[in-house]
Amino acid sequence: MLALPPDTEYAMRLVRLAVLLGMIAFLSGPAWSGEPASARALRKVDALLVADREHAAAAAKTDMLTGVSAQFADSVVMPAGSKGLAEGRDAVIDALRARSGIATSRVTWAPVGVGMSADGGQGYTYGFMQQTLADGSEVPLKYLAYWQRQGTDWRVIAYRLARRAAGDVDRDLRHVLSPKDVPMTPGNASSRDDAAATLADAERAFSQEAQRLGLEAAFAKFGRSDSMNMGGGDAADFVHGAATIAKAVSVGQPAGGSTLHWGPERVVVADSGDLGVSIGYIRHNAPDADGKPLPPIPFFTVWHRAGPDEAWRYVAE
Repeated sequence: MLALPPDTEYAMRLVRLAVLLGMIAFLSGPAWSGEPASARALRKVDALLVADREHAAAAAKTDMLTGVSAQFADSVVMPAGSKGLAEGRDAVIDALRARSGIATSRVTWAPVGVGMSADGGQGYTYGFMQQTLADGSEVPLKYLAYWQRQGTDWRVIAYRLARRAAGDVDRDLRHVLSPKDVPMTPGNASSRDDAAATLADAERAFSQEAQRLGLEAAFAKFGRSDSMNMGGGDAADFVHGAATIAKAVSVGQPAGGSTLHWGPERVVVADSGDLGVSIGYIRHNAPDADGKPLPPIPFFTVWHRAGPDEAWRYVAE
């Protein structure tokens, strides 16, 4: 082997080191380029928005049932009114099929709100949808979707579709909850279980506070200024802000208590421990006037916390 002069050999080592560092920087992506943390966070959010919009574009080319269900994970859950929680892709598709004309309808939708976990593995979107029936008539809708990254794809694991009143609404993107660079629980099974347990506890405490303080006070306490509630069918838009949501959901409720209580059947939490969804039932505290028990109301709620020692707050429901 040809021996190189010492200074030449040293120079070659520097070249090899430079090449190696360049490869690492390339494979590591923007973190090596000096990209700000806020920019990295927005890239994660953008990836979910792209997924939602791509599904919407594909759905516009087929029937509504096929288009909507194409985004579902096998484990997807959807509140189905008096039928309870539809659990699993087949059950959710069956529940959707029961909606008027969905198999022969066309659909368009667009997100106006989005949120993302710190690890980029889970997120949520919500927005407006337009169903066009076979006779050309239109049905205005709104949706809330909780997503999980599965391999290279985003899939919906909790979904809600609701009627809305006709009327003009702002269709621009208006809500972005981007992940913050804060210390969160590490992504292992034990810490994820701990995060899930604290989220379940928060949901139960939310219900308990409603019994003690009233529904309005509880919703104001456990929400945030940017929280979203889907609103009833007589509302054209979403309801935003904990104080406004609290007033809307407490109509007809006693001032110092609640006629309802609730709790999670299960929760799903991101590995980073800052975003999760609780899935369960709202139950009536008393039977109807004839003494018959009233059917439970299925729900899911999206929660966020700013750090491992911070309180969980609902952000979308």
